[in-house]
Amino acid sequence: MKKNQLQYFCLLLSIGSMAYLSFGVPRTEIYLFWLVTGGMFFLYFGQLWLDRSLERNSRFYIISGGLLRAATLFSLPLLSDDYFRFIWDGRLLAGGINPFLQTPREAMDFPKQAGEMGLTPELFEGMNSPDFFTIYPPVLQGIFFLASKSSPDSIWGAIMVMKSFLFLGEMGSLFLLSYLLNAWKLPSKYLAFYAWNPLVVIELVGNIHFEGLMIFFLLAMIYLLERGKAGWSIIPFVLGICTKLLPLMLGPLLIRRLGWGKTILYGLATAALTFLAFLTIFDLETFQHMMTSVELYFANFEFNASVWYIIRESFGHLTKDNLLETAGRYLGLATVIGIFALTFLEKNPDIKNLPKAMLWAFGIYLLFSPIVHPWYVCTLVALASLGKLRFPILWTLLLPLTYFTYRALPYQENLWFVALEYLCVAGFLIYELLLGRKRD
Repeated sequence: MKKNQLQYFCLLLSIGSMAYLSFGVPRTEIYLFWLVTGGMFFLYFGQLWLDRSLERNSRFYIISGGLLRAATLFSLPLLSDDYFRFIWDGRLLAGGINPFLQTPREAMDFPKQAGEMGLTPELFEGMNSPDFFTIYPPVLQGIFFLASKSSPDSIWGAIMVMKSFLFLGEMGSLFLLSYLLNAWKLPSKYLAFYAWNPLVVIELVGNIHFEGLMIFFLLAMIYLLERGKAGWSIIPFVLGICTKLLPLMLGPLLIRRLGWGKTILYGLATAALTFLAFLTIFDLETFQHMMTSVELYFANFEFNASVWYIIRESFGHLTKDNLLETAGRYLGLATVIGIFALTFLEKNPDIKNLPKAMLWAFGIYLLFSPIVHPWYVCTLVALASLGKLRFPILWTLLLPLTYFTYRALPYQENLWFVALEYLCVAGFLIYELLLGRKRD
């Protein structure tokens, strides 16, 4: 069989496997999940290997990436229960209630009023944090509102609306990646790293994680900066912040690219537009509620961490207090210091190297974060597609191991899997930096 025919065959198998995984494999069936995702990664790496000797244009990667995502479009999320909170917030907004003013448990204290707005026991029982105020910024709240308004009585209908936004965002990301690769004279086949990655497809469109929209806004920001339109790039940057908040930490990376004066103006404009966007859903009380939930989230939850788990296992026995609450502040400070160090130590701080700098910034954040869900790494894969670092791709291969936690109640992580994951990623990164071929 010719290589191009074999690649088409592998692609068809990948699409079928993606559909099967999306419709028929819950996260509790861990061994079947590993079998299917393992097969998909085998096909993924096989296609990448075949692609080395084939000449494909960007259109092929965009269409094939779109087909993979379309295979997940009409399924209910099987790996995540976050969508229950998305719909809950949307139905509150559709009912004229600010979702930042009460927790779901407080709302259920008034069952008649809750029932009139569609806040059903099914939604309440599906949520994983019913005692926390919502933490989702205005762009997402707008999507939740549209999803619930258009499908007030259907969970599936609301999911389809949210998935449609993510699908369009992902297609936009593929087009932007294609443009940037061409502008920087990088091989179009680099687009395959993101377009075909099984974890990216499964987690973003398949399981409704809005990192997909954040990635699109960040790529749009880079695109406009590349075109010399720094002023216009503020708009997608603000939209990214109003989607996931995390792009805030990328601001320092602009200092040596735009200069101090332009960066200060950029920051002031960003702050003003972000403030106006948040005014659509915020007052002082709702802002306090959101910040309280964010603080409680990082002080009470942990999953698949690296540095934090080392601290916990080393010093957890020395105190009866909440070590995470104390250590979390220092881990956050370490992230800030790390990003500023990156800013001033970076070589060749031009726009072409901005994706690489962003990759390192997100990597620093994940290094010190007590929570590293699989979908968090999708951003790194998109940014890695614009350069020559490949450790995020290996990371996506290992992240399905983390779903071992959800095989049964009560949830229990296997730290051997966590250690294996980070040792492999760290080892490969060291190889890329020290022993691999010269980068960039």
